[in-house]
Amino acid sequence: MVLVNRKDSSRYGFLTERQMQILRLRKDGMKQGEIASRLGTTRQNIAILESRAVKKIEEAAMTLQMLEVQGTVCVTGIPAGIHILDAARAIIDEADRNGIRLKGNMVDLVSWLKSNMEGNIISGKIDTGVRVMILSDGRYLKLPAQ
Repeated sequence: MVLVNRKDSSRYGFLTERQMQILRLRKDGMKQGEIASRLGTTRQNIAILESRAVKKIEEAAMTLQMLEVQGTVCVTGIPAGIHILDAARAIIDEADRNGIRLKGNMVDLVSWLKSNMEGNIISGKIDTGVRVMILSDGRYLKLPAQ
């Protein structure tokens, strides 16, 4: 994701750094009150920030679903345990089935997969399943696995 620096806070896509931090801590099992104590703020403030972050994420997911339904994109799932070259081939095959010419070549796609898997490639195999959204202009984006 692209970072956009602002005077008031850093942003990760459409979430602030603080929202990302709160979501990470909640994922780790911390309660809102514990997070508030740790970050030096109120539980109410944590609840508001978490609620806004979840709403933004839900809106983004709905937007992606709408694009998929309208046929402007296709999504392919890459299961855990597949070799990175087979994953690249699966993405290319899905684009071909939908009449989309991908930007770049096989080497570019493998490089993109490596950089987007955040260290989840072991012995050439993808350790964690992932979904790839293919846009009609040939670009591709990583989505979390469902």
